[in-house]
Amino acid sequence: MVKHAIDIKTIVSLKLGFEAYFVLLCVYENNNDLMISYISNCKKINTEIFNELTLNGYVNITYLKDNPNIFFERIFLTDKGKLIFETQINSHSSRSSSEDNMVINFETFRNNFPKSVKIGKISRQLHTDLKRCKKLYNEIIEDGILHEDLCRCARLYIKEKIESQSEKYIQLLATWLHQRNYEAYMDEKEYSDQAEHTNLDRI
Repeated sequence: MVKHAIDIKTIVSLKLGFEAYFVLLCVYENNNDLMISYISNCKKINTEIFNELTLNGYVNITYLKDNPNIFFERIFLTDKGKLIFETQINSHSSRSSSEDNMVINFETFRNNFPKSVKIGKISRQLHTDLKRCKKLYNEIIEDGILHEDLCRCARLYIKEKIESQSEKYIQLLATWLHQRNYEAYMDEKEYSDQAEHTNLDRI
């Protein structure tokens, strides 16, 4: 089983070729069985592939005395060869961390916007279509709006509705984001501590 995803961009950018990359991958994962399976079911890997990898500084190969054959156990990745896969791991880890942070930030942002509003005896849900809300939130942040500013704008919007006793007109979260209504509060830098601690439970 291959532990690391095959990275086509790396293959192309380094001009390795698929078989050369496959050899490096098998050696990096110490996966002799996969190498044997490929040779048995597909085709033998040309010796030139190993020679090129050696010449380009990706592997070192030690040979048995008076035996020109290449043995899997005697192929060793150089630091340059290892770096191909270690860079992939670090890149994947960074992406995962970034994605995790976006999820956490979105949930934090949602906490600044009431989940529902009461109109008489009826409760109208405001956090509908969360998939769309999350997509809109991510697009806004990618456009350069700071997470903290977006949260502040949501608090100011809700505070305004409460103070004007027009809670029933609070928009759906998706609508508020889509129509970019947060922009109306971007310039309001100063607000009271009360705005920071708006009681959403009263809505």
